[in-house]
Amino acid sequence: MSLTWNTTTGSVNTEVTGTLSFQDNNVRAVYIDWDDGSSNKKEESNYQWLQFTEPVSGATATHTYNATGTFKPIIQTINSEGIASRYYSANATESDVRPFSQDTNITSLPVTDFTSTSVMRTQNKTLKSGIDNSLFDVYGSQELYVSIFPTLTNTEIEYALPIKIDLTLLVDNVLLSGASAAVDSIDASGGGGTSIEKVEVVLSESYVTTPSLNFLVNVLEDGASNRTPLLSELQLGKC
Repeated sequence: MSLTWNTTTGSVNTEVTGTLSFQDNNVRAVYIDWDDGSSNKKEESNYQWLQFTEPVSGATATHTYNATGTFKPIIQTINSEGIASRYYSANATESDVRPFSQDTNITSLPVTDFTSTSVMRTQNKTLKSGIDNSLFDVYGSQELYVSIFPTLTNTEIEYALPIKIDLTLLVDNVLLSGASAAVDSIDASGGGGTSIEKVEVVLSESYVTTPSLNFLVNVLEDGASNRTPLLSELQLGKC
């Protein structure tokens, strides 16, 4: 018996074709364990049965591997009289199925993954109403900080930078001592010492190279990556 492939090396999630050649022309069914299950036991293997209406001496089968590795399928045939053959594979030994014999004509298949394209795809590029404003109702005006959740290394964070965050803020400006040029024009007056401001926070390289940031950026005082204050000495009423 032999098994050959349409390629010398397969790729993950890409269909491959195997061609089987039997020692006689009386095969009516073929059992193929593709060797990518949790084990080669019948109840744990990823197997396929091929059945034929007439006795055959060869067949083809297709399969898609979803992981990398070198796979050595296990094959068993059943003839027209219902007699099952031994299990065969390129493995020297196999304890999960019996009776078993090695057959080096059953070719193994190495499977590799595609070369990374270094493109990060982000499903949610825009997040709206991501701040719980009920905190301001309970605690009153507060400072606002922006941070990247610390599950990434500095190097991994740098891959995603710069990150631009646009905020519309209801600002308590009773302590206003002067706004910088980085602040957009006031869109509306909230009255009673408040105003509605639109600000932009940009997290760039200094986010990971400035130790004093401690991965927390004060929106009103730290400003963008160049450390220019956006709205100095203010606190938020809503965001």
